[in-house]
Amino acid sequence: MERPRYSGLPDRKMMCHSPESFSRLWDEATDGHWQVESATLKPLEYIERFGQMLTFVVRKKAEE
Repeated sequence: MERPRYSGLPDRKMMCHSPESFSRLWDEATDGHWQVESATLKPLEYIERFGQMLTFVVRKKAEE
């Protein structure tokens, strides 16, 4: 989902992903050989308006 960015810059946007949609993005935009991991972060007081925040780690899968 695309949302406005709350950085004080009116033309800036950010993309909101779920773990599943971010993994799909990597598979569709690349060769699909990626391991995508995510974790939910507790929001800091000043960014609570964003709700839950996710962090992602993307690793190239080892060739078999």
